[in-house]
Amino acid sequence: RKESSAASDVYKRQSLFQPTKEGQMLAYKRVWKQSEAKPFLIEAHATGTHVGDLTESSSIEEFFRGNETHIGAVKGLFGHTKGNAGALSVLKGISIFEKNLIPGNTKVQNSRFQNSEFIVNERNATISSELSTIGVSSFGFGGCNYHLNLDRFQESNEKLTEGNLKIHKAALRVSVLKKNH
Repeated sequence: RKESSAASDVYKRQSLFQPTKEGQMLAYKRVWKQSEAKPFLIEAHATGTHVGDLTESSSIEEFFRGNETHIGAVKGLFGHTKGNAGALSVLKGISIFEKNLIPGNTKVQNSRFQNSEFIVNERNATISSELSTIGVSSFGFGGCNYHLNLDRFQESNEKLTEGNLKIHKAALRVSVLKKNH
């Protein structure tokens, strides 16, 4: 199951390139209000810029406070892949589910999260197959804030009969904030 949200904060700031914490948190809120689960990992956008990373880290700390949450960023593995960054983050999430392994953030130095409750793994971390929800962020050009919830599909070992048929829903929920002119 995937749930996603987009929020544009282009109208609320001074620069086309300057993200806002409020826009990022709105994207989180739209996704996680629909989910009972809490993420064990947030795959951050992690621009590598002072303003972008500070904005994103403060939005993560405020919104996801109180959860034992790992923080990762595919850009630490590949560098910035421009328009493919969000897609690579989703593929990384799928790989984490397949291997039950969070890749280490080997290039992270002086993490903004080092004195917080959030976990930035320097080495690969094995996880339980019970952990089932990842949040993926892609905050882009022009103030577009996208966030996606990836849930691991848990197959049931139970025999399905007409009396106990269970339907697993797969859904992609997208919310887009538009300003009407």
